[in-house]
Amino acid sequence: MFALHLISIVVFMFSLGQTTDMQDGHLPRPSIFADPGNVLPSGISLVITCRSPAGFERFRLEKENLRIVDVINSSSSKTEARFYLGTVRKDTAGHYSCLYKVKNTWSPQSETLQLKVIREDITETSSPISEVTSVESKKPLLSAWPSPIVPIGERVTLYCQSELGFETFSLFKEHRGRSLQTKDFNSQQSFVIGPVTTEHAGIYRCQGFDSKSLYGSSELSDSLVIVVTGIYRKPSLLALPAPLVKSGGAVTLKCYSEIVFETFSLVLHRKGLSTDPLYLVGEPCDGGYQANISIAPVTSEHTGTYRCYGFVSLQPYEWSDPSDSLDIKITEAQEYYLYKDEGSKPLKTQILLKPGDKANFSIPFMTEYDAGLYHCYYYSPAGWSNHSDFLELVVTGFYSKPNISALPSSLVASGGNVTLQCSSHQGYGRWAFRCYGYYKRTSQMWSIPSETLQLLLSDSPSQDHTVENLIRMAVAGLVLVVLGILLFEARNSQGHPQGEVWR
Repeated sequence: MFALHLISIVVFMFSLGQTTDMQDGHLPRPSIFADPGNVLPSGISLVITCRSPAGFERFRLEKENLRIVDVINSSSSKTEARFYLGTVRKDTAGHYSCLYKVKNTWSPQSETLQLKVIREDITETSSPISEVTSVESKKPLLSAWPSPIVPIGERVTLYCQSELGFETFSLFKEHRGRSLQTKDFNSQQSFVIGPVTTEHAGIYRCQGFDSKSLYGSSELSDSLVIVVTGIYRKPSLLALPAPLVKSGGAVTLKCYSEIVFETFSLVLHRKGLSTDPLYLVGEPCDGGYQANISIAPVTSEHTGTYRCYGFVSLQPYEWSDPSDSLDIKITEAQEYYLYKDEGSKPLKTQILLKPGDKANFSIPFMTEYDAGLYHCYYYSPAGWSNHSDFLELVVTGFYSKPNISALPSSLVASGGNVTLQCSSHQGYGRWAFRCYGYYKRTSQMWSIPSETLQLLLSDSPSQDHTVENLIRMAVAGLVLVVLGILLFEARNSQGHPQGEVWR
């Protein structure tokens, strides 16, 4: 059931040990009082008013010294702030105080306001409820279809349901003191409201009546708040740094509007249902008003579609148009699927209890049937992934091992060449680098691996340089031959002229 239980929600948001950082100044103490009083029946509306002797920039309401909500002054002549805290519940009871701020100086806290909650329901004397004795029978259930958040001009149906058979049901709007509609029905009564206007916004309850009953009527139902939207322009809603969030990570949701909204409401829609709104205090920012909320650590409970609304404190049930939808999704996988070869159905599936970044698929005993090409997909709230790269699994040990050798030797000079030779008496069609053998028709079923062959590089002084020395000697001999020929020709060329003179 949807209800504006502002106290419990906002206290939860700000109860992380946050106390007021108050400066001692010379501002006079404010006053505080509750309407309709300090002793409150459950189910009615509560308004707390704080008043300063002069103007204020910001008023803050606290419960048990923890901040609940701030109100920012929009008028220099305004001296009081009204806090609309919704329907009174058991946890409304407690000690309240307020303080205000002027020019970066906080006033002292007001005197403490103690609120007590009783179970009795109080209505106006003109209400038909007061004319019938209340009973301790089960409360009827009041609900709204399709939603208690209704766009202006639309219709909403309220259902008053009870396990007991009542002759009639009556629907009441708080502070009106009269029945809006009365119809005869056995166990369920529907009330159609609309087209809705701002007059229809507010708190509703219903009650069953039976003239044949000893007590005459049921208890009043729990309160149901009908909110009318579309009164103001829509705010914007952003997710920082991004709406795709890693599980366990953090995301900040930011509502922003150029309109002076003292409060923003954030509603989560998930699996066709809407959660109770979170109320965020609006603060000035870049010529408008904004409110932020950080979510950490993010879990699957935080995923869904968010919308943001804005409203002013004087009309807490008249909201703006909703912001554009924002989908928060967890990027990590929740389901993994393993496929083999070109199969259309997954070979194995693994659903993680918690979202994570990996899944392990084990093959306890490899056979020739497990050899092949594998790939996988994962599914997350963001949708299906692309398939992974293909992984080829090969089964070894099906055939006798081949021989591996190095030619001309396993001792290889640095920079030299070597030939690796795999050989087998079986006619393998292909060879692998580590010298396995396999057939073309069963390329993923290999032989036992060959023996290990170690290749050594010869670059130390103790290595054999015979070939290099022979080359050097041959070059030296060739040089000597060339020099001898040159000397012989030179000597002959000098001897020919003398012979001619003697002759």
